[in-house]
Amino acid sequence: MYQVNFLSWRHQLIARKKRQFLILFLAASCVVIMVLAYFISYQQSEYQRLQFSKAQLQQQATQNQQLIQSITKKQTQLKELVARQQLFDKQTESNLSLLNFFQQLPELTPKKSWLSGFSLKDNQVEIKANSYDFRDISQLVVQLENSQLLNKIQLVKMGKIKEINYLHLSANYQESSDE
Repeated sequence: MYQVNFLSWRHQLIARKKRQFLILFLAASCVVIMVLAYFISYQQSEYQRLQFSKAQLQQQATQNQQLIQSITKKQTQLKELVARQQLFDKQTESNLSLLNFFQQLPELTPKKSWLSGFSLKDNQVEIKANSYDFRDISQLVVQLENSQLLNKIQLVKMGKIKEINYLHLSANYQESSDE
């Protein structure tokens, strides 16, 4: 018995639709694969770009940290130098004040008197003076008191050996603050 297919056109239509579906499915699959490949490559390139950016930022952070350490070190050195400069300035001011005191001391000493000893230690002054005339020695004490260079002037010893009058004073030296 032979079978006659009266619906061959229908089988052909179904076969054609199957082929079209298969072609469409393959095309869609290729598009999906291409889109996925594009996204994967984009993600990889973005990841590499971010890695490179991260490496640059880390290098920059390291450089910044080194700069901060260098600046901090230089600031410390600057503070030390400023402190030393201030110390030198104070010492210079003190030395100028002492120079002024030493320049005025001969002017305060009467003409017939002379200094036989002088010491200055920790702003404590010891003055030893000699004179042939007692009034000159007394005048030296008055002139030192009036000069404002010394304060708390105390007589340690005063006397006469042969024809020479001697005087030993102790006083506090006050640095002048007007210079």
